[in-house]
Amino acid sequence: MTVSLTLKGILNNILETKFFKNVYHSVTLQPRLEGGGFSPAAQIGNRFVYVGPDDTKGFNGYIRQTGAAEVWKKDAISCAVTRYQMKFPFRAVFFNDKETRNFEDLTAALTKAIIKTSHVELIRINPIREEVLRTEVPAGKFQFKTSTYYVSIDFFVFLSLQADNCELVLSCSDLVNPYCSPV
Repeated sequence: MTVSLTLKGILNNILETKFFKNVYHSVTLQPRLEGGGFSPAAQIGNRFVYVGPDDTKGFNGYIRQTGAAEVWKKDAISCAVTRYQMKFPFRAVFFNDKETRNFEDLTAALTKAIIKTSHVELIRINPIREEVLRTEVPAGKFQFKTSTYYVSIDFFVFLSLQADNCELVLSCSDLVNPYCSPV
């Protein structure tokens, strides 16, 4: 299994909820040009595009790696080859400024979409909008309304890594950004 295949499965499952038409992946926190701090951005072509909270874009979402991948198990395949069982921390973030549906139902459906994917383990679900804003757009200011849905779902992706498969396992270059349903 590769990061690309696992993320493709997660992205397809998220899009099957029919809450939105596309989802960004491989998002990173990039320095803000104005006001300092960082904000989430997806690389599209040769530039980075802001993908954080925006009250003009309707329901949107993205996935980003949140920290260092860690080895949780090593297996000696032979005297010269070791397989590393790795866990990669990821976060999916979803935002809609004018949401009319039940927040818990949305969160349940999105969580299900993520954890039904193989090689994924749930870490935490954070529905506290102010905390999500602090972690995703630390210097950002946003006035939440009662209708604002903003949640993050943290999870691990588990993959096997060896010297002969690093480029294949770790790459996501075959996934377009934003990712749209293949249907």
